Amino acid sequence: MENFRTLPTTIYFNPNETLQISKAELLSEEFSLAIDILNMGEETVNKITLSVKFKNFSGEYLFNGGEFYFSSDVEILPHSKYYLKPFSLDERFSSSRSIDIRIASYNANKGVKKISMDGEVQILQPIIPEKKLEKIKEILGPDINTYGENLLDYWRCICGAINPKDIEECRFCKRNKNFVLNNLTEALINSKIVNEILQTSDKSVIEMESLERNMTRSNLTKVAPTKESITKSRINDLSLSYKKTIKKTKNIFNTIFKILLALLIFFGLFLFGRKIYEKNRLAKAEILIEEGDYTRAENIYKNISRINPSIDLSKEFDKANSLIKSDNYFKNANREVLDGDYIEAVKSLNKVIPQDEKNFTKAGEKLEELEDIILQKAIVFYQKGDKDNAISLIKSYIQAEPLSVRAENLLKDINTNKNLIKVSEVIDEDYEKSTDDANAVSMKELASSLLNTYQKVTMKMANLRKEADADSDIITTLPQGSELYIEKTKIEGSTRVWCYVQAKNIENEKSYYGWISNKVLMP
Repeated sequence: MENFRTLPTTIYFNPNETLQISKAELLSEEFSLAIDILNMGEETVNKITLSVKFKNFSGEYLFNGGEFYFSSDVEILPHSKYYLKPFSLDERFSSSRSIDIRIASYNANKGVKKISMDGEVQILQPIIPEKKLEKIKEILGPDINTYGENLLDYWRCICGAINPKDIEECRFCKRNKNFVLNNLTEALINSKIVNEILQTSDKSVIEMESLERNMTRSNLTKVAPTKESITKSRINDLSLSYKKTIKKTKNIFNTIFKILLALLIFFGLFLFGRKIYEKNRLAKAEILIEEGDYTRAENIYKNISRINPSIDLSKEFDKANSLIKSDNYFKNANREVLDGDYIEAVKSLNKVIPQDEKNFTKAGEKLEELEDIILQKAIVFYQKGDKDNAISLIKSYIQAEPLSVRAENLLKDINTNKNLIKVSEVIDEDYEKSTDDANAVSMKELASSLLNTYQKVTMKMANLRKEADADSDIITTLPQGSELYIEKTKIEGSTRVWCYVQAKNIENEKSYYGWISNKVLMP
């Protein structure tokens, strides 16, 4: 089967289970399914059965959502990683581009165990292109298989293991939770890649910027690997033993380390007293807020208030509570996107506050992506003759995002029965008008009229970029009403004028310089 692009795999699992799927993906050429398993338990597994649902590139289930079961005889030793031999797929599955997968049952020393769906959760397997993964392993080590991530009730280690949130040490590779989440998340790994490129590359500035952009962007799809390309790295170590002695010794050292650390902390508190302790903890809380760990910051405030009830931390509590709510809205939006509830996701993203620096910029980018998806879906309805559903969807979106010029224009086009031939004539990142409207405007006159003028952002959020390019890095996201002074302009084709501006954020009153599209300035 020819090369094709795949969507993220959805893995269903119980975080408390010791047998987990760490990776599952479709392979091209010899069309098949490759699956990696982690055994974090004490038993040897000799047979495993997996339940799989297949989806097409639009995310729609094939075979009416029916499950297919794949079984394999294995020998998965305790505390080991095992690569299942790829399962061949026939022509029935040729349109598959994504899968939902779970472990249905497995045979171990104590007999057959069926996996209960009670308490089961789902997670999207991060998409990391092969070249980027090679670069990550080259810079940070060969054991890194995915990004670390802090989720609602659990956390993912870079080895691929999912651990309950109260477990401080990965059950498979024994890496420390704080080390992984403070050093090896997607954003931090991207930062390390950028530093490595800047320090070691002898390429031109343009080539380096292109390489940096490709290596650090989040990917929604990737080219399916071939069976041949992954064979060398998927070799089971049949000589891997249990190594209880090493594990026991490591646990002893970890226990000693924790005891010594506790003694040092106690000794430090005893010497410096409560006032110094409070000052340090408040500083730590501020750092955690800057890092986006709002719940831990709030817990610090609670501890200080319990130790010293006379201290007034009402402002700090209000700030932490607002940030936690904002963070929860962002997480809710991610779950709603996963469930396909895009309108509710837009509503949740619009509740993310500018003070939430961890999520605000990402919320703006996701709103742009969701607008593309929703309006594309409306156009598909319209092109199939389902005008009522198209109008209903756009109106629902306008209720959630009343300032969307693109949605209003599309609604007018559909109400006037305009022939929408291509989605790209309506949809793009910076709210472009249709080709007919764009050709009716003299871009040169527009650029001249904008030069040396004061303008305001009219959209809910607008991205200020380093360069006059839709793929350029985002400096900041400006809220509606922010003031701009346009110093110079640059015309891009017949659809857009980039403006180099001095911008003042209406909320934090900070000033920035950068490029912004004229479309976010239009009423």
